[in-house]
Amino acid sequence: MSYIHYAQGLAGVYSMFLDRLAEDLESNGIEVLFEREKARSPMIVRYGEEGGEIAVRLSGPDLEVSFRDRSSIPGEVTFLALLVAETVTDIDDEMRAVLDAGDEEGEGLPTGVDIGVEIEDTFRELQAVRDEIDLLRIKGEDVGRPERRVDRAEKLYREASTALKKGEPLVARAKAQAMQVMVEKAEASLGEIGGEKI
Repeated sequence: MSYIHYAQGLAGVYSMFLDRLAEDLESNGIEVLFEREKARSPMIVRYGEEGGEIAVRLSGPDLEVSFRDRSSIPGEVTFLALLVAETVTDIDDEMRAVLDAGDEEGEGLPTGVDIGVEIEDTFRELQAVRDEIDLLRIKGEDVGRPERRVDRAEKLYREASTALKKGEPLVARAKAQAMQVMVEKAEASLGEIGGEKI
């Protein structure tokens, strides 16, 4: 399986996108190598016997992310290909939420917004999704996709809490909004369990 994904308007966060992509893939057990020292794209990725190449290029204001599967039989979609596609789209959504929150920076925070409360409310929602994942795992369901998204949301929770402690409420709010996006995507993934998985 080969594909191209356009992360629209994210050219300005090229390095951050690459860092997050490599970090998230490695946290899911994917080996990430680089073809040349100091060149972070293309990335050579491996998972067991599966392998492929991810290239991230600037394309005007967008990022063009391409994946070429080096291991699959024609017409077969590998676990690696599915995981790369999921990770790329999740990071795209996360970065967009952070940038959208940054666009509001000049306006300051809306009156009456308590970022700490917002972060903790989303974290409670995250915990409820985590509980549902645990129940489905006990029933023998494959909960890999929602669990990866909850893990990403928990990481954003830690980043948001740290930013708040450092006195950076706008950064904290951006991370909180990205966390909310990941929690919503985890909930949507739970809805796919038992039905057709894409």
